[in-house]
Amino acid sequence: MPDADRSEGEDPVAALRRELERADELLAFAAHELKTPATSLEGYAYLLARRGDDADPETRRRCVQGIGRNVARLGALVTELLELARVRRGRLEVRRERFDLAEAVRSAAEIFAAQVEAVAPGPLLVTGDRRRIEDLAREMLFDALNRAAGAAVRIEARAEGPEAIVEVCDRGPPVGADHLARGFGGSRRAGGFAGPGAGAAEVARGGLGLALGAEVIGRLGGRTFARSGAEGNVLGFALPLAERDGGPPIRAAPSAPE
Repeated sequence: MPDADRSEGEDPVAALRRELERADELLAFAAHELKTPATSLEGYAYLLARRGDDADPETRRRCVQGIGRNVARLGALVTELLELARVRRGRLEVRRERFDLAEAVRSAAEIFAAQVEAVAPGPLLVTGDRRRIEDLAREMLFDALNRAAGAAVRIEARAEGPEAIVEVCDRGPPVGADHLARGFGGSRRAGGFAGPGAGAAEVARGGLGLALGAEVIGRLGGRTFARSGAEGNVLGFALPLAERDGGPPIRAAPSAPE
């Protein structure tokens, strides 16, 4: 992503130091995230071993389900770590296809039912990896819903100049732009969410979706950003609007009159 690349004229030593600090933060984060499900697995295994055949069916069911959830979480985290390493080395395939970003945003919001307000008129055409970008929008919503604690959450896609902008805003207490932006760097976990329709998706999340998505956005020539203040907490990304063959960028079409 943009802030991972050395700025023009930046001291190479300072740039290297910054990258090493980012790597240390990511390593510490990954260690913490691996420890959490590992500790849960240990607890469930201990409970089953202690009670053995005397465990009632409900206890066995809860333990087996808990083990399954945490194994899935470990697998997802390992997958995300591998993909993050590949994308930072330029070895992860990032598709470049023209698609409607507004449609992808609406699709990302569908699993949250009435928990999220989606404002994404289209078409809003960009070139990129739709699946990964849709995953990023979904991770931003998971994060906002966890932080909002019942407050309103909104996702919006719109055109601004030569860019397509996607923003997720929650009306929870301000947490600071620096804290929000750390999710894109992989040094804080994107929050979980146990709302309607989100349970199955949560099992497959390792917690590095924001960082992985931000790296993909950077490889596509986009940028990520964060704001926090009176308007609430905002996480977002921008991508260049797709250009017509030999023409100007394709912007959203005006809405038809009522």
